[in-house]
Amino acid sequence: CLKAKYNVHALSATRQYVFRAQNRYFSGTGIHPDFQTSYKTGDIEQVKKQIETDVKENEIFLFMKGTPAMPQCGFSKNLITVLNYLEVEFNTRDVLSHPALRQAIKEYSDWPTFPQLYHKGELIGGHDIVVDMFKNGELQQLFGIEEEDEGNTQKDSNDENSNQTDDK
Repeated sequence: CLKAKYNVHALSATRQYVFRAQNRYFSGTGIHPDFQTSYKTGDIEQVKKQIETDVKENEIFLFMKGTPAMPQCGFSKNLITVLNYLEVEFNTRDVLSHPALRQAIKEYSDWPTFPQLYHKGELIGGHDIVVDMFKNGELQQLFGIEEEDEGNTQKDSNDENSNQTDDK
């Protein structure tokens, strides 16, 4: 049984906060039940079935360390940044929240590292592969995102500028 003690008191003159002791008890893993993963089993086969459901029922799915709001590694953060930049809908699972989940995904995908990005049930790859695909436009093409042609935009603005000078 782990024991944590916290109580916050404000010091009015300085507006600083001081932590004072108060008993709180956590059992087992030290994670409050409200914050535990939805995987309540350690059975790898059951977890693999849930993984299968996750990747098949979601067009884009990311297994990552942490959450989109609070990634727990730089590689996961980078992929969240890429997906948000592309403005695609995606779902995620935190692999740090359950050891059986982390092990089951490695067996399911035969890929040893995280994050892992799936599209329409297929493993796209990890951080390096996805970032390279993004940089060369393959990821946008895979997701069906049409890129604006920056060359035409530049040309159009140049044409407008030349029309303005011709009118003078």
